[in-house]
Amino acid sequence: MEKRNELNEVDVSKRKIQFADKLSEKIYYNLLKTQETKNISYLLEAIRLSGITPDPAYEWYLKLKQMAADGTRLILYGLGKAAKTMQQEEVKRKGTPGYLYYPFLGDIDWFGMCDKNADNFPEGFLGKRVMSVNELLLLKEKNICICIAAPDYYEEIEKDLLGLGIKRDNIVRHIYPQTICYEEKQYFDDFIDVKKESAVIDAGCYCCDTLERFIQWNKPKGYDDIIAYEPDLKNFETCKKKVKEKSWKNVKLINSGVSDKEYIYKFVGNGDSTSYASIDGNEQTQMISIDASTNGKKISFIKMDVEGFELQALKGAKECIKRDHPRLAIALYHKEEDLIEIPHYIQTLSKEYKFYLRIYSNAYLEIVLYAV
Repeated sequence: MEKRNELNEVDVSKRKIQFADKLSEKIYYNLLKTQETKNISYLLEAIRLSGITPDPAYEWYLKLKQMAADGTRLILYGLGKAAKTMQQEEVKRKGTPGYLYYPFLGDIDWFGMCDKNADNFPEGFLGKRVMSVNELLLLKEKNICICIAAPDYYEEIEKDLLGLGIKRDNIVRHIYPQTICYEEKQYFDDFIDVKKESAVIDAGCYCCDTLERFIQWNKPKGYDDIIAYEPDLKNFETCKKKVKEKSWKNVKLINSGVSDKEYIYKFVGNGDSTSYASIDGNEQTQMISIDASTNGKKISFIKMDVEGFELQALKGAKECIKRDHPRLAIALYHKEEDLIEIPHYIQTLSKEYKFYLRIYSNAYLEIVLYAV
């Protein structure tokens, strides 16, 4: 019991963050409550506090969860292209960085699945047997809710179901996630002053989209050097081409991931923004530390979005952070523990930092912690 109390006290101490404004405190509180309770109503409030309307799929997800809890028999109907695509995304994305609290189909307590071509699903769908339309009709007098999973054919399917005697009140359109990211101010928000930069780090530069925005944002003042890291080879080649086309000066691209030390690690290379380091990866990538690869250069700004390796990468930049006190813009949404561990670690390097927190998406994505 004593050990448990000690752990709780340590955990509470890590949450004492010096935020620079009340808005950041409120966003952080709601994200913590999301993590502690698994109630995404708090997530929706955090998104609203950031001035963004949450993805309607989250509200719909909450409604379906409540209906199932209240005894409504939820039936997913019409398992065509849209439902299969979502099922494939669930297999591919669930448990990967950036997909915490995502409203996956499999997380809803479905009573059953139904399709007019039920014989095409001998192995079922989302772990449940697919019933025929005749089986569905045996339930029509029960407390059911039929969620049509084929948005392009909703009216046609609704008409068919009504013709079979299903009540209109028992038919609804399933709402799929439609993630929107608002990148205009991401990493360079209004509270970040434009100033002459020394060396700038872009850890996880993807296709140089953020780097291009930085150069435009920073244009009045300029910079000495930019060091950009990208482990995905396809993305890296895209970055090389873009740097050449734009004639950007003093930009060094490094085809590596960033961590706390140098080693070889497995990697899932998708050739897009979803590539990430993983022990289950199908490729290998070089991991290096920012401290070792910047050769003592004075660092004034670090942007970091490295698909779950943010804490390790910060540990690999601890010397330049302690020495130069650069402004930091760090992705905070890839791992659940990052919400507490990353700001705590930064504070162990310097007590002078104050933090801002903002969300730049209508989902649990593009959450950025600023240390200034």
